[in-house]
Amino acid sequence: MRLVEVAYKHLSDTYFGVRNKCLQLLGCLGMVDAPLGKENEGAGLRDVQSIISDYFGDQDPRVRTAALKAMLQLHERGMKIHQIIYDQVRAEYVLTAYCTPTVALDV
Repeated sequence: MRLVEVAYKHLSDTYFGVRNKCLQLLGCLGMVDAPLGKENEGAGLRDVQSIISDYFGDQDPRVRTAALKAMLQLHERGMKIHQIIYDQVRAEYVLTAYCTPTVALDV
């Protein structure tokens, strides 16, 4: 769980490579029923799917692709993807012309 917390903490890094690795960790280790957030936030706790989905719209296509791959990893690990997030993935597939569509097709 410590790695997941570190990944969550560093998602706001400005370097795309750091965000990519953090998303990869969340996809590999994140738990749907374990909310993430700062301990002091209380109501600010969010599940891993909603955190990953925030990066579907990142300005860097490599980060968008990493977010979609992380969501796919969650799905492959047997976690049910929320319908609203599934709809976001479909929308991302339609809107993005770079490398993201091939990943979105897998989801």
